[in-house]
Parts: sequence; C-alpha cells; structure tokens
Amino acid sequence: MLARVLKRLIVFLIGLVSRARACPPGALASIAPARTLVVVSDERMGEILLAGPLIRALASTFPFSKIDLLLADRYAWIAGRLPGVKEAMPFRKRDFFRHPLSFIAFIQSLRARGYALAVDGGKDDTFSLTTALLMRASGAQIRLGHRRDVTPFLTLAVERGPDGLAEAGRRLNLTKAFGEKTFDAALRLNAVSDGRQALISTLQEARFKVGVYPGARKHDHRVPAKVLSAAVLRLTAKGIGVLVIPGVGDLDLCRSVAKKGGALLAPIAPGPDLCSLIRTCDLFIANDTGPMHLAVALGVPTLGLFVRGEAGRWGHSEPPHRAVFVGPTPSPEGPECGAMADRLARIALDMLGRS
Repeated sequence: MLARVLKRLIVFLIGLVSRARACPPGALASIAPARTLVVVSDERMGEILLAGPLIRALASTFPFSKIDLLLADRYAWIAGRLPGVKEAMPFRKRDFFRHPLSFIAFIQSLRARGYALAVDGGKDDTFSLTTALLMRASGAQIRLGHRRDVTPFLTLAVERGPDGLAEAGRRLNLTKAFGEKTFDAALRLNAVSDGRQALISTLQEARFKVGVYPGARKHDHRVPAKVLSAAVLRLTAKGIGVLVIPGVGDLDLCRSVAKKGGALLAPIAPGPDLCSLIRTCDLFIANDTGPMHLAVALGVPTLGLFVRGEAGRWGHSEPPHRAVFVGPTPSPEGPECGAMADRLARIALDMLGRS
C-alpha cells in the first residue's frame, strides 16, 4: 500500500513539471529518424506480441530506420522474431535496486545509440512509470505515446482511438502521428527454429489435432480444470489427438487435465520450445494468457477462452481464430460444467471441420 501511494505521489509531482503537447494527425509525417526505440516494459508475453503490429507499421513508415525493442529480459527471444525489430534491448527492472551499477551502464548504452524517436508500445489506457522513465532516459528528442491521465516525459501525445477496437488496433492508433495510412493489425512472428529437435520431431510425427493450454498467469482467467478435462475427453472420444501443454507452475493442473481427458501431457517448454509445440497442432485452445497470443502470431488457428469480459479487446476473432466468452466460472459440482464442456467441444470440432 505504501509503495502504491509513493508511486502515485511521484507521478503527480512529475506531471506538474512535464506535460506533453497534443500531437495532431500527421504532425510527424516529415521526420526520418535514423534509430527508433519502442518501449514495452510490461513483463508479460502478450504485451510484447500485441505491440508487434505497431512495430511493423513503424518499420513500414521509416524503412531506413533501425528499430530497437526495449523489453523484459525473459522475453528477449521474442524480439528477434518480431518482423521489423533490428535489435533487442533487454532490461532487468530489478537491477535498479539490486544491481544499480549494471542498471546505470544499461542506461548509458541506451543513450549512446542516439535515438531520435522513442515510442510507448504499451496499453493506451494504462500509465507505466517504468516506461515513462525509460523513454526519458533513452535521450530521444521525440517521445511519443497516448494521452492518459498523466503523460510525464512524453513530448507528444496522441488522443486515444475509439472504444471497441481490439488491443493491437488500439496501439496502432499511434501511427496517426505519421499520417492517415492504415496498417495490418494481425499478430505475426517469424519462423522459429526448433529447440529440442528429437522431442519436437516425435511430436510432429504424431501430428496432434488439438493443443490445450489450461494455465494462465491470472487464476481468475482460467476455465475450471473440470470443464477443460470434460471438453478434452469429448474430443479424444472421437479419436482426436490432444496434447496438453503446461506452463511453469501449472504442471499438476495440466497433468490432471491430461489424465482425466485421455490426452498426452507435453513437457514444460519455455521460449522457442513452446513455439515448436504449438506449431505441432492444427488447433490451439487457451485461456486469456500469453500463449494464446503466441499461437495467433504463429498462425495456428486459436480458440481463446474468456471467463471475464473484454474478449473483444483481448481476443482474436479474425478467421481462422475465435474468441469465446464462456461466462463466469461455474460451481465445480454444478450442471453448468457439463454444458460448458459440451459447448467448447462443439466449437473445437467446428473449427476442425468435424461438426
């Protein structure tokens, strides 16, 4: 609580002395930055992938600009596979307190690159003090982002777009600063080389029809394990191969879903190995979490499951993907579980052309 109050006080004081000018459409149409920095300080996989269309748009607008992506070090492997990114600039937020000298050296290397433009690649309605400070520390002359309640350290702020846009499109709204051209909002990730080749080759030979990711960083974003197990059992009963893919910390959950659903349990596969596992499937089913966005970016038909609202904002409904609001979490012993499992299985079969 004290840390939250202190953060708000710092933001308020900074806002008093640092206000961004409004950025009308096309205000930056004539610039040609030699080097551009996109900052995504949020330490979640999905946040980085959702900034991908904005990065591609910047690369298209400034074909001779080298675009670097500043992101959490644990996801540096993604940066090299996002179209348009020249180089990853991984940082460790914890170094600010634990290794201040390393953090200072990182900031110095950032400034030495001579960025002309820094762009806030995060959500358009959420202020990040970390992003604001990193953009200021970059030394970029032009610091561009969305107008929020507070906009410290930005030099230009773009008004947020209309409500109802999907998340990637909301971030693309920043491109209005460079003109009225429209850009593709689809998530994309370049081809990923397989990691543990022998394991992946074995799984690819099996060619699973469906991959299921039961976990999620936020527990209230998870469809109940009983529902997923029942839905998986309905699929395997029709002879459809199902691969249950665990995340870090979700092994027991996934082992239960696989056992009760008659599916195969994959090993925990971080980073590029996770990409390879997802690519063995013809359909990927996941809760509202990072691997859902990853599967979409890899071009694998994806069924995103939402137990909370905003499926329209965070989901992917463009064919061949679907985002489904399954409703509030039912009681594990209630009849709603069976009905929900039936519905998910029917949607999966429809997406596989087996309805």
